[in-house]
Amino acid sequence: RVKLSGEAYFVVAKGERPFIVDTPLEEVKVFGTEFNVMAYEDEEELQTTLVKGSVGVLAKGMEFIGFQKIVPGEQFLLNRKTGKIEIVPVDVFPYVAWKDGYYQFHQQPLKEIVKKLSRYYGVRIYCKEPADKLSCSGKLDLKESLDEMMKALKEAAPIQIENKYESIEIKVKH
Repeated sequence: RVKLSGEAYFVVAKGERPFIVDTPLEEVKVFGTEFNVMAYEDEEELQTTLVKGSVGVLAKGMEFIGFQKIVPGEQFLLNRKTGKIEIVPVDVFPYVAWKDGYYQFHQQPLKEIVKKLSRYYGVRIYCKEPADKLSCSGKLDLKESLDEMMKALKEAAPIQIENKYESIEIKVKH
């Protein structure tokens, strides 16, 4: 049993004893597999994305439903506020590329992109209105410095970046 708050990628060999990932709102029971769990406290949705093998996900408080199995290429979504559960087909690469040092996104809101970069680099990065309404597509190499990331974002969107004391502010370019 592993307790998780945040995001982790797991590669689990088949075994006799179950391997369970325990997040504040769900349990993921593993049957020999590769998968990603994103369970940050500040995210509206928890995501379990299956790459290989088989997992069952149990939403806490909904034990009467039981573990719901997902297959490779599916994602189990649990809305933190509403408790709504959804299983959707996905291209798994964008959800697991971070483990190989990449962040890929397609028409994703800039505020979501900078939230992930803020977590990854450990620096407060935020978007001022109306920059938070912009969307971008691209692939970032997380092995690059934060300065290189900010340059890449400036090439992808009409923004300007200001270094503030211990944070970075992103605004629409005038």
